[in-house]
This record gives sequence, structure tokens and C-alpha cells, in this order.
Amino acid sequence: VAGGDMEDAGEITFDMPLAFQNFNDFFDKVVRVTHSELALVGNKLTDVRQRFEKHLTRQGARFVRPMRVNLLRRPM
Repeated sequence: VAGGDMEDAGEITFDMPLAFQNFNDFFDKVVRVTHSELALVGNKLTDVRQRFEKHLTRQGARFVRPMRVNLLRRPM
């Protein structure tokens, strides 16, 4: 946009539901999918697991992730 190749055509926001069967399912789908190296071990891993498990029910854990999409178009 700043370079003039595209122009802002709007923004859409919405909530994306997320569901996980257990902590391992969450870890595989959220933590392991990043291109970055994450050092989620030791106390950090324990803390994340404990926070996750507060949301765990027999049906798994459900969350809502706010999402934003910026729409761009070529200038006319």
C-alpha cells in the first residue's frame, strides 16, 4: 500500500472458533506449526499446559481467536 502498488479496500474482522481434543492436539496444531523456533520447554511448557488444562472439559477445549483480514486491490 505504501509503495502504491495496492490500495486499501477495507478490513473484515471475525471470530474463528478453535477446538482441541487435549493438550497434545493443541501443541501439534498451534505450537509446532510455526516457522520459528520456540523454546517451549521446562517451566514454560508446564505453565502453558496448566493454563490450557483450565479450559479442558470432557469434550475438549474450545477457544475463540479474533481474526482480521485486510482487503487490497490494484489501483485503477
